[in-house]
Amino acid sequence: MELVFPKLFTIAYSKSILRTCHSAITTDEDEVKFDLSKTEFIGPFGITILAGTISDCLLQNKKVLYTRPRHSTTRKFLTRIGFNDFFHLKKELTEIQETNIQLRKLVALDPSYTDQIINAFSRSLRMSDGVRGLLKLSLNETMSNAFEFAQSHKGCYVCAQVYRNARRIRVCITDFGIGIRNSLTTLPKYGYLQDSFEAIALAAKEGVTSRPTGVGGKGLPTLLQFLGANRGRMVVLSGDGKVAWDFMKRKEPKRQGTSVAFNGTIVSMRIRTDASGVYIMKGESVIEDVF
Repeated sequence: MELVFPKLFTIAYSKSILRTCHSAITTDEDEVKFDLSKTEFIGPFGITILAGTISDCLLQNKKVLYTRPRHSTTRKFLTRIGFNDFFHLKKELTEIQETNIQLRKLVALDPSYTDQIINAFSRSLRMSDGVRGLLKLSLNETMSNAFEFAQSHKGCYVCAQVYRNARRIRVCITDFGIGIRNSLTTLPKYGYLQDSFEAIALAAKEGVTSRPTGVGGKGLPTLLQFLGANRGRMVVLSGDGKVAWDFMKRKEPKRQGTSVAFNGTIVSMRIRTDASGVYIMKGESVIEDVF
C-alpha cells in the first residue's frame, strides 16, 4: 500500500490525514509506503500523528517504507526534529537548533522534556515564574493523562516548534489510547456522556478528571486560559469529535466532525509570540498582561 500525503501536513487537513493514517493501520497488506515527497510543510500535529501511525504499523510487523520530502527545508527539518529516528535513516549533518523540541515518544512523564518546552516558550514570551510553573504543571498533567487513563500501550508522542518568522509556537501532544469520552465514562458520574463533543467540552472545564480521587482537571483548562490571554488557538480531537478554540476569531469553540474516528486524543496548540506584554498570574506583584 502506498499512501501519498499532502503539501500541507497540518491539523487543518486532519480529516483526510487521519483517514489516510487509519488506512495504514487497518490494511491487511504487509508493506506500507509513506510518501511525503510532495509535502512542503509539516507541523507538530503531522509529525506526532505520523510517528504514532508508523510505530503502530511496525508493531504489526508490517514493512514500512518512506519517501522523504523533495522540499529541502522540510527534509532537513524532519531530520533535526528527530523524525528520521523512527526509520533508522542515515541523518544529514545538521545541527539541532534551539527552536526544535525534538519528537519524543513518552511512556512515562519526563519533567526535563517539559522543561525544554517551557524554555522554548520563555525565549519567545515574557512570562513570570508563576506562569512558567503553572504551564509546566498543565503540560505535565496533559501528557500524564496518556499514561494514567488513555490505556495506550504506545504512550504519547510530543513535539514543539518555534516559528520565529511567523511569530508562532506550535505544540502537539498525541496519544493512541481510548479517547476522552471512554476515559471519563470509566467513572459513573460521567456515564451520561453521549458523544465526543460533549466529552471534550467537559474535559475543558476545571476539576473534570477521570482520576477516582478527583485530584487534577487543570491541564486543558489552564492551557485554554493561557491561550485566551495570548489570543492563541487550541484544537482537541478525540473519537469522532474535533473542537477548536481560536481566540483571535471567536469567543465560542467551533465543533467539527471527523470522517474516521480517532481512538486516542490529540491536543494541538498554536501560541502567539508577537505580544510585548508580560504574562503573569493574578496576585503577583507586576500587573501588565494578567493571566
